[in-house]
Amino acid sequence: MSFSFKVDYLTDTSLALEPPLVLPPDAPLKQAISLVAGHEKSITHTCVLVQDQSSVIGILTERDIVRLALSDATGPETAIREVMTYPVITLDQERFTDIFSVYSLMRRSQIRHLPIVDRQQQVLGLVTMSILRESLHLGYFLRFREVQEVMTCQMVVTQPETSVFDVAGLMAKHRISCVVIVSSDGAVQKPVGILTERDIVQIQQLEIPMRSIRAQEVMSHPLIFVHPDDSLAMAQQLMKDYQVRRIVVIDHEGELKGILTDTNLSQVLDPIELFGVLEILQHRIQKLTHDRDRLLPDEHHHILSALANNEFQLVYQPQVNLKTGQIVGVEALVRWNSPQRGMISPAEFVPIAEATGSIIPLGEWILQQACQQLQQWEAAGLPPLEISINISSRQLQDHQLVLWLKQILEELQVDPSRLTLELTESCLVEDVEHTLTQFKALKQLGVSIAIDDFGTGYASLGYLQHFSFDVLKIDRCFVENIHTNAKNAAITIAIIRMAEQLGFSVVAEGVEQQSELQFLYEHQCYLMQGYLISRPLPADAFVAFYRQFSALPLPLDRD
Repeated sequence: MSFSFKVDYLTDTSLALEPPLVLPPDAPLKQAISLVAGHEKSITHTCVLVQDQSSVIGILTERDIVRLALSDATGPETAIREVMTYPVITLDQERFTDIFSVYSLMRRSQIRHLPIVDRQQQVLGLVTMSILRESLHLGYFLRFREVQEVMTCQMVVTQPETSVFDVAGLMAKHRISCVVIVSSDGAVQKPVGILTERDIVQIQQLEIPMRSIRAQEVMSHPLIFVHPDDSLAMAQQLMKDYQVRRIVVIDHEGELKGILTDTNLSQVLDPIELFGVLEILQHRIQKLTHDRDRLLPDEHHHILSALANNEFQLVYQPQVNLKTGQIVGVEALVRWNSPQRGMISPAEFVPIAEATGSIIPLGEWILQQACQQLQQWEAAGLPPLEISINISSRQLQDHQLVLWLKQILEELQVDPSRLTLELTESCLVEDVEHTLTQFKALKQLGVSIAIDDFGTGYASLGYLQHFSFDVLKIDRCFVENIHTNAKNAAITIAIIRMAEQLGFSVVAEGVEQQSELQFLYEHQCYLMQGYLISRPLPADAFVAFYRQFSALPLPLDRD
């Protein structure tokens, strides 16, 4: 994959086009709502274009659907033509010459959706402000700008007990895309969740009575936060990583200060300013590309050589059930002991393995070694344990994953129900359709799927609907000092309750203090791992630890 960066890079208009949703004017409104809600297509859409035989005649956006949710115009007989917004600003294909011109047009017109049409006025694609911002790659230009320069300070907020119908009313009244849900401590407002236009659309598509549910039941949480003095480059990277269009801004005491949207980011720089520094970047990017292309093949060779020379090893961190006080499983973690460089951190070699494709044979080796270790432990007299293994996005996209996973399990006679594959939330946003297919095949195979570091991502309503998880692993950043940090406590309790309602198991990671363990136990989170129990151990050391630990009382007073 080439990273070449030429002067005409930002004029490649194909980077800013996405396939649109198009319906005829007589199509039922409910069909449009279903498409925008995302249940019939895995790609997230924020509007439907209405086109007759000759041209685009209207548009229906998430904002329009929220407005309609408050009226009686959403009956089964309602056609799109009755409720669509018109006229629609379009751009002829011949004038779609570069991203700069489109960027300027959308800024001047204050629109978020721009259909590109041919000479017959038929839609060829759709430009949105979000995809345009991503195509412009503003990160370099934003690194010296701060969130507080452009964030929206005049927000609309409400309490968790507010009905979703009333929240939708606030969105329609103020023509905004989201409402922040806050808890009040005197005069201080602290954000606990967010409801967006997309959430309202999804609720409407499910035909849930909005007057009967409260904001806290369907709000997206935990939130992604930035601080006013954080760089805009960091904020944009968070938006990209978590596939969101808005981030809540808080101070260092957790008080709500503003909200940052992709519209805020897209309005930061003038296109002329971008173009003025483009040539300065060109040489630097080309040099970085050259260095990468020169070094990555060597690293690929080193990783494969290390694999052939048995330089990798697995260590195992125990997972404990607090109700029984017993070790019930382990998480297998890979280490590289290089004869030349010593112990190399996974944070260093795993990204390289991912970029070069070496992660595929390395991942297969990890799975095989872990399953063999289960057999060896049983032969040594240990009871059947469950084992968790991390899977990267590159592995998840590999079409052979399920096949070789099945082969290894069958060859080693390992019960699939004893294996859990751990994924990060970022793995799920790459080629969503293929990811859903992989999920289905893995579930049919009988393995469990866990979301690692849960709480650092963006758990929206639609996100949980699309993917069938078995386990949520709460990240250490929320477990740390949970007994004294009110924000961490609130987020963790919310995750535990949500998981219970949705039928997920919860594992707390990084438990290091007795008080943290006690808090988790009291709030019905019974599975945990962390240094309080043990650091990751080599296989032989784990056997000794298990035998010693199983004879010890759990370090917790139980009824």
